[in-house]
Amino acid sequence: AYGSNKLFVRGVDDFRDHVQAVRAKMSGEVNDIQRLFLAGGNIFGLSTKRIIKYLDIVASEFRSQNIRQVGAFGRTDGYLKKSVRELRSLVRNNLRMAYWGIETGADSILQYTDKGCTHDEMVEAGKKLSKTDMKVSVMLMPGLGGLKFYEDYVVETARLMNRIRPRYITFLTVTPQPGSRYTQLM
Repeated sequence: AYGSNKLFVRGVDDFRDHVQAVRAKMSGEVNDIQRLFLAGGNIFGLSTKRIIKYLDIVASEFRSQNIRQVGAFGRTDGYLKKSVRELRSLVRNNLRMAYWGIETGADSILQYTDKGCTHDEMVEAGKKLSKTDMKVSVMLMPGLGGLKFYEDYVVETARLMNRIRPRYITFLTVTPQPGSRYTQLM
């Protein structure tokens, strides 16, 4: 999903230094911050204990601001690894918005694009999230399966949205890179 980018996880001390540097760069604008975002492709894949350490740092460094919520990207496998209890503890620690890269609900396209999960696994993850107070924003990619999978995309993605009922839906465009595996498949 991330090409040649290598996975790295900031250590707790490195994360604290990063947050302090960001805060310092913002200078006077820091007082206007109401929401924060923990960057990364799947923060929910980390241990709950580690995520809470990051959230504690955010709370400490921005204690004078009125931070309403912290958000983060997640993938289906990350949500599936968490128990409802763990997800609730993250919400209690102010991680209140999950941005979920679903792309499609069609198993044919999930397999075709090597997404690494199924429609039913997304339903299971959605059920866990629905048992918490975490807001969920899903990202969909209409056209992902091209004309070959058009009907599958529409029917199965609508069925998935009706089953998981996210609070927000964002539509992203598909821009195949020339020479990529995806372009070759298309």
